[in-house]
Amino acid sequence: MYIIKCLPVFLFCFLSLPVFMVARNFVGDPVQKPSDDNYRANCIGSTSQKDLDINNVRALLRGGGDMWWDGNQTAKYIVPNVDPASGEPEISSLFAGAIWLGAYDFGGNLILAAQTYRSGGNDYWTGPLDPDLGTIEKAECEKWDKHFTVFGDDITALRADILDPLNPGLQGTVSKGLYGWPARGNSKFIEIHGFDLLDYNQDLAPFIDYNKDGIYNPEDGDHPIIEVTGCEANNYNNPVYADQMTWWVYNDNGNIHGMSNGQPMKMEIQVTAFGYRTTDAINNQTFYRYKLLNRNKLTLKDTYFSLWSDPDLGCAADDYIGCDTVTGMGYVYNQDLVDDNPCGLGGNGYGADVPALAVDYFRGPLDSAGNQIGLSSFQYHINSNSDPKGDPSSAIGFYRLISGFWPNGTPISYGGDGYDPSNTSTVPTPYVFPSFPDESGAGVWSMCSESLNGLDQRFLHTSGPFVLKSGATNEMISGVVWVPSVPDYPCPSLKSLVAADVLSQNLFDNCFKITDGPDAPFIDVVEMDKELILNLNYNFDQNNYKLNYSESPAELRPFAPLDTTYNFQGYLIYQVNDPNLSVTELDDQTKARLIFQTDVDDNISKIANWEKFADDDLGIDINIPKIMVEGEDVGIKHTFRVLEDQFAPGEKGLINHKPYYFCVVAYAHNEYKKFDPSGPSGDLGQASPYLQGRRNFNIYTAIPRINDSEYSGMIINSQYGDRPAITRIDGQGT
Repeated sequence: MYIIKCLPVFLFCFLSLPVFMVARNFVGDPVQKPSDDNYRANCIGSTSQKDLDINNVRALLRGGGDMWWDGNQTAKYIVPNVDPASGEPEISSLFAGAIWLGAYDFGGNLILAAQTYRSGGNDYWTGPLDPDLGTIEKAECEKWDKHFTVFGDDITALRADILDPLNPGLQGTVSKGLYGWPARGNSKFIEIHGFDLLDYNQDLAPFIDYNKDGIYNPEDGDHPIIEVTGCEANNYNNPVYADQMTWWVYNDNGNIHGMSNGQPMKMEIQVTAFGYRTTDAINNQTFYRYKLLNRNKLTLKDTYFSLWSDPDLGCAADDYIGCDTVTGMGYVYNQDLVDDNPCGLGGNGYGADVPALAVDYFRGPLDSAGNQIGLSSFQYHINSNSDPKGDPSSAIGFYRLISGFWPNGTPISYGGDGYDPSNTSTVPTPYVFPSFPDESGAGVWSMCSESLNGLDQRFLHTSGPFVLKSGATNEMISGVVWVPSVPDYPCPSLKSLVAADVLSQNLFDNCFKITDGPDAPFIDVVEMDKELILNLNYNFDQNNYKLNYSESPAELRPFAPLDTTYNFQGYLIYQVNDPNLSVTELDDQTKARLIFQTDVDDNISKIANWEKFADDDLGIDINIPKIMVEGEDVGIKHTFRVLEDQFAPGEKGLINHKPYYFCVVAYAHNEYKKFDPSGPSGDLGQASPYLQGRRNFNIYTAIPRINDSEYSGMIINSQYGDRPAITRIDGQGT
């Protein structure tokens, strides 16, 4: 079978990479004794699929150790995230992704689990392993062939009830997702999913325990969180949860390893995939936390953990890959100015608007002393069954790739395509294509500098070798970063990708606690004859209810006792020309036009953020101010009359029965210290006094029409954007 794609291993490079290289010995054929595991079940391959689609990405998650494709040769990491029902073309930037695990026991037997396209079978099956035996029954695999999803809005609503100062306690309806979260002791789980979670005496999906009774019960205020080792997990006043979180569990001991033919490691893998709706580059990103629980009673040596990826950036036939060992990115970019569309390998290309993608490897496994290993190597192989650089076909081939060799045992060499059989060194190069595509000069090695066209490559981010102890718990955490419109082909600059990756890394460093900014208000629309009235209003559970938003981000707290709190400042109201517009496109005048601005009367009007740019000619970084808003500074308004279409080429008057689209963002301000680009290093002042809110960004459709309702000729007013009153436009009473 000819396989077009390969699992998208999370592209990562570690931020603190060693400057020395660890020698790896060539790995010959293993002893490979037959398995004596009589407890292995006859589990069947997972069929569960679920979209992670809260922002500008729609990433397909699968239950059996792979993701980002549909099992039928179609890539499903769709970005931009178009509505599937719209008929617009779906373009994917990744094809598939999975984890590869390899080790040896002290008897010389190769232990290995890997997943690609399930063409030869499966290495992973759904469900948690018995903590004592490391086994699972077929019926258990079938029960757990599910994804469990919760939404941040439901958590926020639950918390608003529990923390209501006037009437604390559950008042609203708990969502099905919260009731069905597979957390310890959840008595409601059986009603949602048909089997009893009380039968499992182990920790599964992470949650915050409000009353600290060790049992998950959302009616007590408990709710899902993002769990990261070393981060505070049980502070109810500062919980970490995303706008969408999906959890599932799988293992490598549910059946014979048909994909790799390796012996089982007895590893249980719990995954949390999550994403955020934001007004910055995080809106184009997704995140993955793997919790790996070793249920094997044996200690294993020469262990490698690897994230494997087949990155198809639209069309797979014209992609290049690389790794930046300074920022920690593995990335994919196009080889030329146009991404073929239609693509010769099937699917849609990006055409002339070519993006770039990277995965940041935030955290890898621990060595036997408990130290973070980080990224040990970034390797690749290509889509071929005959080329020595091609897909592995045996357990030893998989293991050789993750331990730094080609599948046939040849070391990976620096330069060219990395394959040089005449190189007799037993120390392969640890990082392929470590130069940025726009670099030049001696020692530069990139796919662009080598003109390595048409390979359709897959790559591996690997940590190891290390000793894996019986019962060890490890983490692998990554984030997928995507940016549109990469310039300067051929051999483009990837500065915009690096900048977006910095945001991703900062989010991880802050334990994934994102700075929300003020929630955007809802828009109520009164549709009238050639006229629209937009009224802004809040629900009580939003963070800017009664305009009381305030937030002190973690990155500013070190500057206390200066005022490091952002407070609500104003609104920006836009007319847009696309109901599927992303919040990151509001600066594009061809897609969005600012029609109203209103802000607090406090002598703050023009606000500029300072952006850092590298001046290649001078060899220095320079800071340039960017005006974010020019405020009226006359006080907040919540009601606005729309009489004109800002996108009309001629006469701008509104036309009855024609749909128009509007959105609003709220923003905050903080200037704990005026920014001084010539100030002392590390304390230049507040570079970002403007903070745009990230929550509740929606596009509203409004259609002017002759309206005989009670609202005709009236306008909605509200001082704080809540509980609107109805007032005639001419001001005659209420």
